[in-house]
Amino acid sequence: MTYPARNVDLPPEIADAMERAGFSPKVSTLMQIIADFKAAKAATAAAPRTAGLEEELFPLKAIVPLDIRYEDARRAAAAGRLKATRTGERWFCTKADMARWAPTSRRGQRKR
Repeated sequence: MTYPARNVDLPPEIADAMERAGFSPKVSTLMQIIADFKAAKAATAAAPRTAGLEEELFPLKAIVPLDIRYEDARRAAAAGRLKATRTGERWFCTKADMARWAPTSRRGQRKR
């Protein structure tokens, strides 16, 4: 819902802040900024939230399957066979990358 611009002066602190940001200090401009913000917020809320979940990094030690030794996963990450990121002394990996690598790892599987 758009309201018609009224002939009202903006408070000086708001007018100054708008000018510093590169906007004209008019009520109609301020109302357009608010409308654009509401539209952007609604579009963000409507976007699917599953897109970024696959990219979330987990500590390598926490997502190594039980039948694979951590040390083998760490060595694969260091060699570049497992896509992982090292931060300090710790390795991090996405669940999707672990799922792609785990079936290819024959070495180091624990005997049942």
